[in-house]
Amino acid sequence: MKILILVLAIFAGFGQWGCSGSFSWGDGATSQSGTRIQTVDGRVERVDLQRGSFEIRDQSGERVFVSVPYDVRRSEVDRFRTLRDGDYVRVDGRFLNRDRFELEAFLHDNR
Repeated sequence: MKILILVLAIFAGFGQWGCSGSFSWGDGATSQSGTRIQTVDGRVERVDLQRGSFEIRDQSGERVFVSVPYDVRRSEVDRFRTLRDGDYVRVDGRFLNRDRFELEAFLHDNR
């Protein structure tokens, strides 16, 4: 019972950020809380087909770990399977934390 109360207290503390407000990670970086869709772009540095994930270095030089959820559209899985190190990508998704991003969709780039 104490664990349940502790978990509820932790989740209640997260509510102070609100569903669409931004918060700081303490190092100057900010991210949106909640489920707002955001766009990230950069060069692919590593692809892990077994785990369904890849890393990109974004425009600010930060690494972002992108996970491909099991319920994403088939076309997104197909695009993920063609990724190679050095590819430039733009993706929509949601930040799970400062450097972890869950893919919603690959975006077309006009480069």
